[in-house]
Amino acid sequence: MYYSGKAAPEEYEAQPFPHKVIKSDVIHWVQVDKDIVNVEMKLEYYETVLGVLNEILKQVHQMSYNIKNCIQWRTFVGGV
Repeated sequence: MYYSGKAAPEEYEAQPFPHKVIKSDVIHWVQVDKDIVNVEMKLEYYETVLGVLNEILKQVHQMSYNIKNCIQWRTFVGGV
């Protein structure tokens, strides 16, 4: 709405967007907006952190099976 000039005056941070933008060019202006780029970078960072944490949880969950198998193997080798 800001780039198309249709936002209410109280929504502008400092002043209205100084250029006349064609509707098809609004996407290009939004893609280079510093605020939007910062938010997208933060979102990508948090998605990466979330993916890593999910992988760590999977490994911890898998560890219980590995410990169980190790105990069974020692029992088998020990002849008990």
